[in-house]
Amino acid sequence: MERNHVIILVIIMCMLIGNVVYALVTGEREPFLYAMNNKMNYESQEEEIDVAENDPVILDEDIELSTEATTEQDVKRERTTEQTTQSDSTKSDSKKGSDNNSKKKSSEESEKKSDENSDNKSNEEGDEGENEEGGNDKAVNAKKLVDLICTWKDSDKLLYGKDMKTADIHVTGEYDNGDRETIPIENCTIKGFDSKKLGNGTCTISYYGLSKNISYKILNYELSIFCDSWDKRYQYRYGDSFSASDIVITANMADGSRENVSDFDVSGIAMESVGEHVCTISYKSFTLSENYSVKNYPLSISSSITKFTVRGTVPWDDIAAGQTFIAEMADGTKRELSSSDYQVSGFSSAAAGNQEMTVSYDGVSIAIPYTVYYDSLKIDMGSEIGKSNAIHFTKELEIESAESLGLEKEYKDNESGAEYILEGIYSDSGYKNKFEFPKTYTANRKFRINSDGLPWHEYTVYAKYVKKAEEKKDN
Repeated sequence: MERNHVIILVIIMCMLIGNVVYALVTGEREPFLYAMNNKMNYESQEEEIDVAENDPVILDEDIELSTEATTEQDVKRERTTEQTTQSDSTKSDSKKGSDNNSKKKSSEESEKKSDENSDNKSNEEGDEGENEEGGNDKAVNAKKLVDLICTWKDSDKLLYGKDMKTADIHVTGEYDNGDRETIPIENCTIKGFDSKKLGNGTCTISYYGLSKNISYKILNYELSIFCDSWDKRYQYRYGDSFSASDIVITANMADGSRENVSDFDVSGIAMESVGEHVCTISYKSFTLSENYSVKNYPLSISSSITKFTVRGTVPWDDIAAGQTFIAEMADGTKRELSSSDYQVSGFSSAAAGNQEMTVSYDGVSIAIPYTVYYDSLKIDMGSEIGKSNAIHFTKELEIESAESLGLEKEYKDNESGAEYILEGIYSDSGYKNKFEFPKTYTANRKFRINSDGLPWHEYTVYAKYVKKAEEKKDN
């Protein structure tokens, strides 16, 4: 018995190895095992079953012949039927020897394994899986692609000159049976995309003969910013108000153009801090540093001079020497002004009389009154005439002749009818020192600060007139 068992096991192993080799060579799983089972069944039944070759075959009237191709399930059902028939035939055969019993047992085990392999193959490869409960088979039909569904994330926010991000495009294929499947974008063809054309555009996505148009939009964007103009950057004064509208910020765009931007922020403005400063201008991800200054300025000017008097050709520098001019600044400080800081207007000693001058500094000024006094040359025309005349001057007076003094060579008294002639001009009343032409008189250079005035200085010359009759008598 043990020897028979060993033989049976060897036979089973050989059949299994043969089945594997057959499947590897032919690509089929079942034919070899199926043939071996038929052979074994035939040998186990050849002695008991005799079928007459000439006996007629009678078909059941209910059986219908089908012209359709035999399905894999029909093959399986047929094998199952044959296996049952063979099993029943073997059990009823009481004359079969022990060797036949071993063959029958081996055949049944092989058939069982063959059925399991067949079932596994059907489950792995069948597109239309077998309905085990109902036993109905589905026909295997090819699907047909009928439409493409395309979506593009942020397609309305694409940037000028940037490469297309195909990963943002999702393509779905729709089939005639209603199925939908994702189609990898790398398997599609894209035409018509232009990233260097601003505005709305349309490109075409194609796959296996189907095409779909999809819209997109190309936006311009900033590469950098710069300060185009800032007219007030060095004109701000202490306490002035600042507005972002004072600054013009321009962006260099991706397409090579320039555009003014308005929604920028400015930080670091200190309008109540005198001096040079740096502010920061921010726009989106860009920052820009710009210099600006805040100047102090005067609110008023005070002077140690409230008024003064001057006579002669006195220059302003002589008057201002030793005097102080103080500016009250906006930040609360005081500044003593030098002669180069302020400007003087309205001062002149050429004309006598009450005057007013102005001292100005950076938009503020102070008025200072002054008086110019004059020197004079008095002309005494003698007791006979009883008249005098005076010439006033502030700088100098030059006398070239008697006529330059306004004297007449002959003079007639309208009341008495007497006639006089000019005998000469003298520098003294005794008529001893005769006047020599030309003669120059210079005004005294004097001034007085915060004074009401100065007495003028007077020079005198004497003109001698004599009657005509007396002149004839002397001759």
